[in-house]
Amino acid sequence: METNCVCFSGLLLKRYPQLFENLESALEQRGIPYGLISGTRDIWCRDYMPIQVAEDRFVQFKYDPKYQRYKKYRHTITDVDAVCEAIGISPVKSKIRLDGGNVVTLGSKAIITDRVFSENPGYGRKRLLAELKELLRVEWVIIIPECPGDMIGHADGLVRFPHEVGSDNDTVYVSDLSSACPKYFPKLYSTLSQAGLTPILIPYDSPKKYDKMDATGTYINYLQVGKFVFYPVFGSKADASAAKIFLRLFGQNAVPIRVGRLAKEGGVLNCISWALFRKGGRNES
Repeated sequence: METNCVCFSGLLLKRYPQLFENLESALEQRGIPYGLISGTRDIWCRDYMPIQVAEDRFVQFKYDPKYQRYKKYRHTITDVDAVCEAIGISPVKSKIRLDGGNVVTLGSKAIITDRVFSENPGYGRKRLLAELKELLRVEWVIIIPECPGDMIGHADGLVRFPHEVGSDNDTVYVSDLSSACPKYFPKLYSTLSQAGLTPILIPYDSPKKYDKMDATGTYINYLQVGKFVFYPVFGSKADASAAKIFLRLFGQNAVPIRVGRLAKEGGVLNCISWALFRKGGRNES
C-alpha cells in the first residue's frame, strides 16, 4: 500500500552508522518521517515486522524461516509480539510461515516465491493461497519460482511493482538475471508474462558468480516511500547504468544511497526498512 514514513531496526545505527547517516540525510531533505525500532535482534526488519494491508490493519505472519532454524541463528530472532506491543500495534496473527521480504504487493496483486509452499508443508496449496488472499486483501497471488541457490528465497530481490498513487497496473520491475542465471531467468520472465504482467528490466550486476548471500548489484532491492525511490549503489561501474534506468523510471524522485558493506550480508535497502502509512505523516505521493 501507499507509504509516507519508514522505520529501521535500532541495530542499523550501531552496525552501519555511515549508511544510517546517508539515509537520515536523504529522508530529512525530502521531509519523510523516520524512526528506529527498539528491541530488535537483527537489522532485517522487513522480514519479521507485520505487513500493513490497510491504514489500521497489520498482518503478522510467522517468522520462522528454514534458514534461521540453525541453533547459531536462533539468538537473532526478534520477539515481534513485544516490539508491536511497545509501539502500539495489534496485528492480525497468522500461522503461515512467510517473511515480509517475500511479499511484493500493489493494489489487488501480490507476488510471492514458491518458497512459501516448502515453508508450509501442512497447508494444501488451494487453502494456503486462499488464506493469503484474504489476509493480504488481494485478488491475485502470483507465485514465481525462487532462484536456485538462494538460501533466503525472497521475492523482493527479484521483482517489484511501481507504486504510483492509485495504480493497479500490470507493469512489474524485474531484476535482469539473464546473464547471472541464464537457465532460471526465462522461467521467471515467462511466469510473470503468463500472469498478465509486463516486465521492465532493472539492472543486476555482481563482480562474481551469482551468490544470493551477497546482494551486491541487486539494484531492485530499493526502498520506496511515497513517490521517492531510494536505490542502492555499490561503487561499481554498473552504478551509472542503474542511475539512468532509475532516472528514466522515477525522475528526480530517484535517490542513490551508497550501501557499503551491507550488501555482503545478503540484503540491501528494502530488506532493512519497514515502510508504513501513518495518519498525519507527510505524503506527497
